[in-house]
Formats: sequence, C-alpha cells, structure tokens
Amino acid sequence: MEVLYFGYGANSSEEMIEAIVGRKPNGAPAILEAHELCIQNLEEISEEVKEILAEFGPTFRTYCIRPGKGVVKGTLWILRNEEHDLIKNWEKHGLWYHPVEVEIKHRTNIVKAHTETINDPKLKKVDGYLYPPFLNDKEKMFEVARREREKYGKNKKS
Repeated sequence: MEVLYFGYGANSSEEMIEAIVGRKPNGAPAILEAHELCIQNLEEISEEVKEILAEFGPTFRTYCIRPGKGVVKGTLWILRNEEHDLIKNWEKHGLWYHPVEVEIKHRTNIVKAHTETINDPKLKKVDGYLYPPFLNDKEKMFEVARREREKYGKNKKS
C-alpha cells in the first residue's frame, strides 16, 4: 500500500529520503498552506531525542512546522507503508514530532498527505518558501539516517 508523505526541510531532498528509506521514491514539488516553517535549536529538543542528535554537537538545528499563517514548500513523496514507518522512526513520532494528515497543493490538485508538526509558539519562524533544505552537515545527516534505518530494521526482526 502507498502512503503520500509531505517532506520539508531536509526531508524534501531526494538524497535525504533515500538515506532514510533506502531508495529514491517518486516525488514532486508541493506546498503546504496555513503552516509556518520554524527552526528548533538543540536546547529546545526533548531529552529523549537529544541522544541521537548528540553527535551533531551543540550547533544542531532542525526545521519543524506548526499551524499558522504561512506556506511551506516541500516535496510530496509516494512511499510504501514500511518506508513511512522508517520516516516515523527517524522523526521520533510521539517523542519529538506529532504525525498529522494535511492537505497539500500538488500542481493543480489538493491531496491529503502525512507529515509531522510541532506546536511550540516559542520557536523562530522563517521563510517557508525560500529556504535551504539543510541546516546541518548533509553528509553527516545521511550517515546518521542510514545507521538509524539499519538499527530500526534489526530491532523489527528481534
């Protein structure tokens, strides 16, 4: 079964999605309205999640979205269920981000897609349309994502 997933920030990058799920899925540019793109710093992240991020050092930053007045440009990915599970593991759903279903503008259509949000009004809002996808070292992000995918696969088999 296929899942539509809206990736923003690093997850809008084909290279990042490949590192997380293990292949290059089909994707196309898309827009999420009525949401704001924000930046979250390491000190704003819960202790349970910091463990995986520690190797990035104290300058780690990440994008997150929250409901609000704005738009966020990203990619609409077509994933398999098990690949969506890998993304949920990477994003630490429940510990860090909250999974949601949103309406995405894709070409001339509106489609429902899965993504993740955080509802923290203290986070700094940034331009959701013109932004660089990576806030951290890309190669390090790919390395950690691949390692997390392998670890998740081993834990599922146990």
